[in-house]
Amino acid sequence: MAQWTGQPAYKQVADDLRAQIRSGKLAVGAQLPSIADLMHTYDVSITVIRMALSELRAEGLIDSHQGKGSFVRAKPSGKKPAPAPSPEFEAIMRSLEQVHDEIRRIDKRLDQLEKGAAGKGTRPTKRARRPSA
Repeated sequence: MAQWTGQPAYKQVADDLRAQIRSGKLAVGAQLPSIADLMHTYDVSITVIRMALSELRAEGLIDSHQGKGSFVRAKPSGKKPAPAPSPEFEAIMRSLEQVHDEIRRIDKRLDQLEKGAAGKGTRPTKRARRPSA
């Protein structure tokens, strides 16, 4: 779902969830889909989902409970919305999303190449694990 619109992916996800809450599609007290389900639905990273949920929490639209999930609030809290991220922060997030998209594209291509090599009777080489940051 997140598309290159010039707007960070987490804002696109937050906007969509916000619209679902305001329209009643996600009713008061309703549990939001799990982080894994949201990642799959929007085809984005866990970081994007966490940032989107954080924005909705800061606006008082949802509450999150460790081990239970996130739920639509009955009433917005008296909290003020979090300040808008700086342009530098948004530029960094766009860059990270581009890197994430490129890694995903390379992973898909590598999988295709390995399947092609396996189909030709050659043994695919074992993929090296990426070092974790």
